[in-house]
Amino acid sequence: FSVPAGLVLDSLGVIDPVLSGTGTYAVSYIPPGLCPDTSTVSDSITIHPVPDASFSIVPTDVCAGDSIVGIDTVVTPGAFSVFLGTDSLLSFGSGPLPLTQLAAGASYWIRHVVRDSFCADTAFDFLTVHPEDDPSFAYLPDFYCLGDADPLPLISGVGGGVFGSDSLVVDSLTGRVNIGASGPGTYVVRYETRGFCRNSSVDTITINDNVSAFFEYPGFS
Repeated sequence: FSVPAGLVLDSLGVIDPVLSGTGTYAVSYIPPGLCPDTSTVSDSITIHPVPDASFSIVPTDVCAGDSIVGIDTVVTPGAFSVFLGTDSLLSFGSGPLPLTQLAAGASYWIRHVVRDSFCADTAFDFLTVHPEDDPSFAYLPDFYCLGDADPLPLISGVGGGVFGSDSLVVDSLTGRVNIGASGPGTYVVRYETRGFCRNSSVDTITINDNVSAFFEYPGFS
């Protein structure tokens, strides 16, 4: 074989397109024989460049309450698909990933396919959608009198969060309400979780003033 520079092929004429450069090459084959000059055969081959499908999901860990997920460093726009395991869930063009269509508590493969007239390339990235923390809590009961023991909240959701109130005296870590220091009134207590997908909720608590039980009979002292 007569091989131009840039084309890689073995003694059998098998071309290695990975090691060869892109371009059009003329290849000549001179078979063995007594008259090699009169039996030379030539052909041409074109090696096309492969489009670049590389991309990245930013960020790769999101919460269900997030609005959009960006797709970054897209070299050549193509067609995106979302897979849960081997199941194809949806397809979309270039742009933000439609996060609202993906269920929380799962990890997804994002596939990007780019095609031109001759070649295609495929790239993958990974996305995990985490559920939002459950911030459920309550004071049971939700009304107290001055002099009652300071109540603690019942947390039925994710623990380890922070409590707060605009005017109620409440311990930020435990949620214990200081009834005596707070005084009578109706108060709103906020609780915010501190997990990866933070969430918050509110509850109300009422502190009543003590009713006087004093009485007397007229004319007696």
